[in-house]
Amino acid sequence: MPIVSFKKYPHVTLTTPPLKILRPKINNAYFAEAKIENVEVTSTTKKKPEIYTVKSGDTLGKIATKKGVTIADIIKSDTQITEANKNDITIGQKITLPTNVASKETKQKITFTKTNTGTIGSDLYVIVETEDFQGYNVSINIKQGKEKGIEEQDKAIMLKDDQGAYNTKVITAVGGMCDTEYTNKDDFADMAIFKIVIDSSDDTKKKAWTDALEKAKDKKTSLYILADAHTLDGQEEMNINYFGDTEEGEIRGEKITNRWLDVDGSWFEVSKAGSVINIVRKWEHWTGINSSSTTIGSFSIGDSDIEGYIAEPHGKATEDSGKDKCIPLGTYKMVWHTSNKFPKNKYVSKGEAELENGFPKIYNENLSKSRGILIHIGNTGQHSEGCLLPGSSLKKENDEVVGVSNSTDKFYQLIEYIEEKGIENVTIEIKEE
Repeated sequence: MPIVSFKKYPHVTLTTPPLKILRPKINNAYFAEAKIENVEVTSTTKKKPEIYTVKSGDTLGKIATKKGVTIADIIKSDTQITEANKNDITIGQKITLPTNVASKETKQKITFTKTNTGTIGSDLYVIVETEDFQGYNVSINIKQGKEKGIEEQDKAIMLKDDQGAYNTKVITAVGGMCDTEYTNKDDFADMAIFKIVIDSSDDTKKKAWTDALEKAKDKKTSLYILADAHTLDGQEEMNINYFGDTEEGEIRGEKITNRWLDVDGSWFEVSKAGSVINIVRKWEHWTGINSSSTTIGSFSIGDSDIEGYIAEPHGKATEDSGKDKCIPLGTYKMVWHTSNKFPKNKYVSKGEAELENGFPKIYNENLSKSRGILIHIGNTGQHSEGCLLPGSSLKKENDEVVGVSNSTDKFYQLIEYIEEKGIENVTIEIKEE
């Protein structure tokens, strides 16, 4: 039988049944992109038992609506009522209402997809998969691989975490995602999930990174992940198994493989940030009706002299469809879109050119492509249900900014720019003044 002794009290021993030693494992680490989508979930609420007395003018449907239940719920809870007699209730009849009431609500689900490419300044996730390690902390460094790139080989890269802090090391807890409201949060109980940006608060350093990438082969450089748990406070005595690709460091004389992706065919490749259309919201015009009111901003593009103005709907920003309101602040990607409502020849009848690829549709991890937020021609919020309407100048009434003007010319100028750069290389960043 095993005998256990205590470090602080060596004179005390304990004989125990055979022990099974659990050695925590760090199984995998990789970069990922996130997708957040709305899902409808059904929940059950238990109510106090209630007997309802039928009144004049009542129907079972009216009672169900009044009490926030369904007819089917009432039939299940009251044995006197059936599908056959549900329309035959009488004044004074006592009806047993259901105590368990089902309701539907919209929540969010998050999923992750592995990726081996990214850009400086864009959101990334690092997923570290573990075993028997819930509640403990894991740290990561992103390091320069292969050869000198944006940093010297094997040097840690500066990162910005999800709190906006800059450091070369980021720490988070395994299972931390379980504290969120995502419907599938328990799927990540054995994972440490880091949301990061490869970024620096030092503009000189960022410029040096960009210059290095301009000179690099294919304008990319290779990075890898170093995951660490055994040197963190309170975890120094833990005997952790790492299942990475190559070795770095040791635990009590035993070499550990806690570097991931630093082998040919696995490198994470980072390139410089693509072109950014910067939108700054500045004015609001309220008519008393949301559908005809407008949010107006200016826009500029970092690597171009193209500039102008953008009109959007008025109202509190939302990611939900059908709200006729502007979208939240943030960074968005784009894809080409065509539909019956927005075909490539939409403006041909007005004497304008047919669009080769269609309309830019913007999205990000929180704003689904299904929301259908496009860039198209228009002047005020009345012409938009969330979409972005570019213009060359401001539209004013009595010296008040109410929208944009000369939208057609600015729209086609933007389309030409996006096509030239490649829509996958252009992002939109929306801020407030």
